[in-house]
Parts: sequence; C-alpha cells; structure tokens
Amino acid sequence: MTRLGIVSVALLLACHHDQPPPAKPSTLDFAVVTAALRMHQRYELAMEISDAIAIGDLDHARRMAMGTVGDEPDTVPRWRPYFQTVRAAAVGVQRAGDLTSAARATSQLGAACARCHEATAARIDFHPLAEPLGEPSPAVAMAGHARAAEQLWQGLIGPSDDRWLAGAAHLVAIPRDTGMDILVDVGLRARGATGDDRETVFAEVLTTCANCHVTMRP
Repeated sequence: MTRLGIVSVALLLACHHDQPPPAKPSTLDFAVVTAALRMHQRYELAMEISDAIAIGDLDHARRMAMGTVGDEPDTVPRWRPYFQTVRAAAVGVQRAGDLTSAARATSQLGAACARCHEATAARIDFHPLAEPLGEPSPAVAMAGHARAAEQLWQGLIGPSDDRWLAGAAHLVAIPRDTGMDILVDVGLRARGATGDDRETVFAEVLTTCANCHVTMRP
C-alpha cells in the first residue's frame, strides 16, 4: 500500500477550466488516473531517496532520483514551472557529491512538491504510521527516530502542520540520557520552524541521521 493518497489531481491536468474540454469523458478519466499513479510513484521514490540518505546510502538515493525527473505531459502550462522546480531538485540529488548536499537537495525536492500541491489545491491524505512495537531497546528507539523523520518528511511535502509537529514532538521526547541530544536539539528547532525554515531543518535531520549511521557502520 502506498504511503500517500492524492485525492485531487484534476487541477494538474489539461482539463483545467482554461483549457478546451476533452472530447471524450473516458479520455479525461484515463488522464486523471494515470496522473495520480505518477504522483504516487514520485512520492514513493522521494521517500526512498529520503530513507537512503538517512542511512547514508548516497548511491541508492541518486538512483532513485532518476525516476522523479520525468515530465507531466498532461499538465497545463501554468503549472509547468512547479514541475520544473521539482525536476531541478531531483537533478540536484543525482549530482550531489556528498550526503550533506544530497540532504539539502532532497529537502528542496520536498519543498518544491509542497509548493506544487498548494498551488494546485491538491488534497493529500497520509496513511497512519504505526508506532514502533517492543520492549525499550536500541532497535525500537531507532524505529521511533525513523518514524519521526518520516512524519517530518510528510509534513514538509504535504505540506501538513500536523505531521510536521508530530515528528518534531517525537524527536523532542527522546531522553537526553540516551546520547541522542543532537536529535532532541534538531527536534526543538523543528518544533519552532515554519515556512521555508522547515526545508532547512529537514535537511539537518537527514544529515544528522546520515552522519550517525555512517559513523556507526562497521
């Protein structure tokens, strides 16, 4: 099941009110469905990019970025600049020379998607995220950190204040005696971030996770 539901994509298509109506309803139906599928695919790829950078796998992030640079053939001209911005950010991930620059480009990608969603009045429905299960352990703690990062990503790309603030709250709640003070501090910055500042903070979250995983990796 995809982690994202795009409820409204009609505004992205050539059926917009400033375009001639399609000759056949079936053509419109097909365009809406295929555009929605492409949006789902892009989101899944973007999520993989974010996950790959968080664990320090720059090569995989670059490969996934290649799948997000495709065009939207049914988009009306007024929306094309938004897709061009998304493509430019994806190219930035592809060309990133290190994890820090890849994290910045990924955060730019999420923010570019959010601006497109806002401009087209797309309604985004995120599925609930399961709480990590099990007795307290390093593995369960790491799963909780990953869940918080995903909430922040969804809050950025949605955009969704609820998801963003939930992710920030999870990071802030990390006990400082676990040695994860840096994540708590990032969570505090995330909690107070609004607008474009969230793009900067999310890049910091990814970079923090990546540096930790690379350092701990045998």
